[in-house]
Amino acid sequence: MGADVLVFLKEKVTDIAPWKVDGSLLSVAREGQRYTAIGYGIRDMDGAAGQRKIGRLTLQAAQGKPLPRLFKTFDDFQSYLRAQEGEVWVAAQDARIRKFYNLQLLAPKAGDATTLPAAPGYEAYLGYGPKDVQPCSGDSGGPLVTKVAGSNVVVAVVSASFKGPSKPCSTLGEVYATFGPTVATFLAASIK
Repeated sequence: MGADVLVFLKEKVTDIAPWKVDGSLLSVAREGQRYTAIGYGIRDMDGAAGQRKIGRLTLQAAQGKPLPRLFKTFDDFQSYLRAQEGEVWVAAQDARIRKFYNLQLLAPKAGDATTLPAAPGYEAYLGYGPKDVQPCSGDSGGPLVTKVAGSNVVVAVVSASFKGPSKPCSTLGEVYATFGPTVATFLAASIK
């Protein structure tokens, strides 16, 4: 997780204006705001695919540990997972579940280069809000966008989620790779 953004094009695209990229639009000050996710993978819990979908997600955390914010205790988290996937699966996945509950979003390190005035970390956690959609298998790399002055701006891309065996879509939320300092510097140098 973290710096999932790397694209090499075979030839220069000249007939399509790219959306702007601004990872600083995913900050702690914006937690609770909604963003638009665009997916190209499976589109529902039944596993249907083949059509692009968009939906809204809530920014839950731009730094720190997101799961304790959503579930006050580890027992609350386990209870939620038991309701989703059953007691047997939760018991068998105990180590994985504990690791995920303690997930720490990647933050910039001292000395990271940046061209952004208010650089975010390398990850953000979105989803699990009221009426939020949830990214599904095959959506990795899909953009997360917001509107700025009427234009779409890409703020992150789908990176990782925690899924059980019975559902192809996340029921907890999603980790997004943001355009943190290193990626922002790379993009600034590449988009000239």
